[in-house]
Amino acid sequence: PGAGKSTLLRQLAERAYDAPHAIGLDCSHLPLLLPLRALAHAEGSLEERLNEALKEEIRLPSPLPAGFLKDWPQRLDTPWLFLLDGLDEVPADRYLSLRQWISDLLAHPNIARVILTSRPSAYAEKEWESSRLSVYEIQPFTPDQTAELARRWFGEDAPAFLQALKTVRSSVLTETPLLVTIAAKVYLERKSLPERRAQLYQEFVDIWLDEARERGLRDELDAALLDLAHPTLAHLALAMTEHPEWTDEKSLIPVVTEYLNEQLNLKARAPAVAERFLRVMARRSGVFLKREERYEWVHPTFREYFAALVLNQQLESGKSFEEVLGEWVMREEWAKTIVMLAEVCSQPMALVEWLAKQAVEKQQGTVALLAWHCWKTGPTVASSEAQAIIVDALSLGLNDPDEYVRWRVIDALGEIGDSRAIEMLITVLHNPIPLDKGEHAFRVAFGLYNAAVDALAKIGMPAVEPLISALSDPDENVRSGAVKALGKIGDPYAVELLIPMLSDTDPIVLWLTVLALGEIGDAKAVEALIATLNNPDELVRFSAAYALGKIGDARALPELERLAREDPSPHLADAARKAIARIRERMEKTD
Repeated sequence: PGAGKSTLLRQLAERAYDAPHAIGLDCSHLPLLLPLRALAHAEGSLEERLNEALKEEIRLPSPLPAGFLKDWPQRLDTPWLFLLDGLDEVPADRYLSLRQWISDLLAHPNIARVILTSRPSAYAEKEWESSRLSVYEIQPFTPDQTAELARRWFGEDAPAFLQALKTVRSSVLTETPLLVTIAAKVYLERKSLPERRAQLYQEFVDIWLDEARERGLRDELDAALLDLAHPTLAHLALAMTEHPEWTDEKSLIPVVTEYLNEQLNLKARAPAVAERFLRVMARRSGVFLKREERYEWVHPTFREYFAALVLNQQLESGKSFEEVLGEWVMREEWAKTIVMLAEVCSQPMALVEWLAKQAVEKQQGTVALLAWHCWKTGPTVASSEAQAIIVDALSLGLNDPDEYVRWRVIDALGEIGDSRAIEMLITVLHNPIPLDKGEHAFRVAFGLYNAAVDALAKIGMPAVEPLISALSDPDENVRSGAVKALGKIGDPYAVELLIPMLSDTDPIVLWLTVLALGEIGDAKAVEALIATLNNPDELVRFSAAYALGKIGDARALPELERLAREDPSPHLADAARKAIARIRERMEKTD
């Protein structure tokens, strides 16, 4: 959330026709940008559905002409570029039909490209025809990018803002444009930042409502309504989370009417007051908006924050987690709200324990991941008791039928990085990679295997001893994974234990050992790698030449020069020459 998915689509749309090369297109395209929630509720043929969605989204004064999907690109000799935003905002009961509609769209002869955005939690690759897709991830801000955004906000005062950011206990705060911008707005007004992300949202909303009062909000709503602005928005958010299709006044006025009547006893006047509240807040608040006939939030994270406030209020009134959350823990669309609840909740540890228990009882890896996110986000990060509970729950997810869940569990175990997490990750290396069950099965198993290797490498030094023990495992998959992870960690201590692996009977283990020794770059491996230049396997010799070049030790020069002269493979001779050049360059720098 807040990574810039929707902004990216708008930037693509602005350039697709007039500046296609700026966004990697080889020719002009006709951009059509639509939220997927609008398409999800539309019905009919391809053109009818587009027409209905466009009418809903941009209020066309008249329907598009018949045949527009075919005729426009032909007249302009320009293909369509469909930009479809927010797969995660599609209601669950509409998801399957929308997926089929997109498949039909991809089969249309005039559609050159379709770009969809989604939070990762709403996308499962196995549900789509993967041969038609390329999947990209918007990366978090780097520290330099965060600093640049801060500089644009604050100029010379940017270092003070960046220092204040470090005081906020949120692992994702500096990684997304939205959260950095929220923090900048709060810091601009308050000259300080609160400790937690939820408090940051609270400050941000308060600032916007204060500004709205100055712009005339207090002239349109009486004092009693203004005092209830925050909790009324929270009840709206909860209703709109539970019912994503509730976006018009007909659906939302009863929600506001019921709450205001409870608080102010408005009786017959309640619907009219509720209608006025909706319209004024949509015009003035900045967080709750109205576009044409549809109400929405400036960003879904604000709806999640407000909804979490109501859930917490219900817990504080004495209701149990089961009563408040119930089956919502099983639904992905509630995950972010529940994670936000962990931040505002007065008993986050109890929430984590309850979620972990639910994961075990329901045998659901997704709930285990939810418990982990709540543990990571809430104020329980330092608790070893909570960590043990989370690892127990995550162990279930390694056997989840959904490979995306398994991948996320592996990533979570890598972040936790304790001895039990390391042990579980090494068990993943035991899983066979099938060669006889089709490309998809191979790709999934290989991807999960590499994810476990990367997770072990990310853990770093605490994983070295268990990985060294895994070098003697009878399973070549485990030995291969251990070698790769040790190479990525780069610990010289492992070199003497890796050198004997150059005698491994499995050619893949041997090849990966050569690469790992090159990655570590310790000169103790040079003599063993020189001997490997005589291996009958061309790929092993090629990798050994590369590794020796990377280490840069002059002892390898005679054998590399022989290889460059005598090896029948031109690729290998070239690799030897490059290694020689690299070693000599290093020698010159040393001299």
